[in-house]
Amino acid sequence: MAQVFIHFFGDDPPWAANPFMNALLSEFGWRWVNDDNSPGPVVIKYYFAPGGIRIEDPLLIQHTTIAWTPEQKAAFAAATETWEAVANVKFVEVDSAAEADFVEYAYSDPGSKVLGSHEFPEQTLYENWEYNPGPSVGIYNFGALAMEDLQPDGKGFITLVH
Repeated sequence: MAQVFIHFFGDDPPWAANPFMNALLSEFGWRWVNDDNSPGPVVIKYYFAPGGIRIEDPLLIQHTTIAWTPEQKAAFAAATETWEAVANVKFVEVDSAAEADFVEYAYSDPGSKVLGSHEFPEQTLYENWEYNPGPSVGIYNFGALAMEDLQPDGKGFITLVH
């Protein structure tokens, strides 16, 4: 698993050389680093969760997950490539949640206006702000009408990037 480094506001040096990337960082300045602190792209592993799992959406509504289709998986992979193009990261699909930095869930609720959400890396406040190494969770409502368009200019694709 990749590790998360917490960099506080006001600390030097700046988090990223690109000011647009800095704008995307949270108030705690999380950034990814390789397990061995090696340079080069930070490898972030993701896993597509299977169907049949109970989850809550951002509005705390319960849903049962659906399996990701090949088209949805391809759109997610293309969305990660947009991050790879501007950040020093490489996204890799893995075969189990235990290996993953991100666990991605899909569900279908046509009546909901929620398109999707993704957590920050899990963090627990200890005395020295230790990182709690659990995967970040993403959930996506592929039943929402806007999620049907997974092309690069479509709302579904933009939701996956966001």
